[in-house]
Amino acid sequence: MIIRNRIQFEIWNKISQQLCLVAILLVALLSSCEQAPTPTPKPEKATPTPRPSRPTQAGITPRPLGIFTPTTAPTSSLKVDSNDLQGLEILFWHPWSGETGRIVEALVDEFNSSNIWGIEVVADSQTGFDALFENLSTTLETGARPDVIASFFYHGLYWNRTGDKLVELEPYVNDPVWGFSEEEQADFYTGMWEQERWDSGRFGLPAQRTAQLLYYNLTWAKELGFANAPTTASQFQRQACTAARANQSDTDRTNDGTGGLIISLDYDVILNWIYAFQGQVVNPEDGYAFDTSEIEAAFNFLRELYDQGCAWLTEQDFPEVEFATRQGLFSTGSSAGIPSQEAAFADLGSKDEWTVIPFPAGRGEADFVTYGPSFMVFQSEPDKQLASWLLIKWLTSPASQARLAEASAHFPVRASSLDTLDLLPRTHPQWSVAASFLPSARPEPPLESWRIVRWAVSDAATQLFRYYFEVDQVPQLIKLLDQTANDLNDSSQ
Repeated sequence: MIIRNRIQFEIWNKISQQLCLVAILLVALLSSCEQAPTPTPKPEKATPTPRPSRPTQAGITPRPLGIFTPTTAPTSSLKVDSNDLQGLEILFWHPWSGETGRIVEALVDEFNSSNIWGIEVVADSQTGFDALFENLSTTLETGARPDVIASFFYHGLYWNRTGDKLVELEPYVNDPVWGFSEEEQADFYTGMWEQERWDSGRFGLPAQRTAQLLYYNLTWAKELGFANAPTTASQFQRQACTAARANQSDTDRTNDGTGGLIISLDYDVILNWIYAFQGQVVNPEDGYAFDTSEIEAAFNFLRELYDQGCAWLTEQDFPEVEFATRQGLFSTGSSAGIPSQEAAFADLGSKDEWTVIPFPAGRGEADFVTYGPSFMVFQSEPDKQLASWLLIKWLTSPASQARLAEASAHFPVRASSLDTLDLLPRTHPQWSVAASFLPSARPEPPLESWRIVRWAVSDAATQLFRYYFEVDQVPQLIKLLDQTANDLNDSSQ
């Protein structure tokens, strides 16, 4: 592990013409005047004939791609004539498989059969983010590359650091012909829209997002005497300790030592706790800032909760059964994992009601951390780059985002997509609660080094809950985490 060995060593010894409507009406109105010759209109440019629609998947009706029909009045700054798009083929690498992969393939098929330029997208599933990262890292060395990808933004920054490979998308976003209007840009959730900004530019667009949340057993909390979910750290501590004491004092010996918070060492869970205590992980000037009083307070809170017996570690990566059997009043899980947690309650026959809540704030309001893949374009010819951008616009349209959300239980990146969702919010009410937090969403650190530093955060959390660790060692721990994170960041420059 990145930080574990260093910690154990140092603790114990370190993102117009105006077609001038040729005043023909004056001829009729000014009969006393000499008739002016009628100008001959210029022939209009031929409109490309749409290709015949290809067969699409059963039950899917292609939608008209109105978002791709530019007006003729504005002038594009991209210097690509629409005729240059005719018959282009672009390669799209993505990580999705299963039901989400099927919907992505269907959306690509609809784009291919409906776009008026005959752009042909070849979609290639890499069956996972790790495989996509490894395959593309190898492919880039040979000079061959896809035109557009969906991957984590820190992966894109890694590929870009050995030379400019990614297309800066701000000119596409704001282009008066091919870009997004101000209203469309505002439809993206702010915390997602800002994720892909780096070095004063935009190098991606959010594809989909999920988040780590606190799961909360409403039924058990009411039985314990709590009518409302905790909103502050002190309220959270009280409820967690009450639940732990309840399990310790009942007749079931097998649940002793459980009942409060089921601890997660996931870096995004720790990041949520840091943000809840108003910590700022990224240094405004450069690099990371883990050695702060806010992050020290977050780590102290978690360790003290553990020392009081109000939080406990499980050996399960996904403690859905533990949460469903009242071994935790609180647990953590992703928004995409909500259907699985519901299934665990159903399988066990539990009638307990549960919900999702934000991480309670140490001071003020807690933030909500979202993460997920982004669409990015590799540099090529201007026409292929524009064709890639048009695919991204299609995949980030409200309707496309709604269909991706239904298939994956991930969040759409645009607020208006929620208006067209049907099955997901009806069958998973906790997901709708989670989606209500999206206006206050925050992104992960927009640094290439986060690709590795995130594991250092998990390693630090592992050390925080070691049996030999003492709460007075927290300052040493965060200093070492800060040093390790910045060393890793420096080495990625």
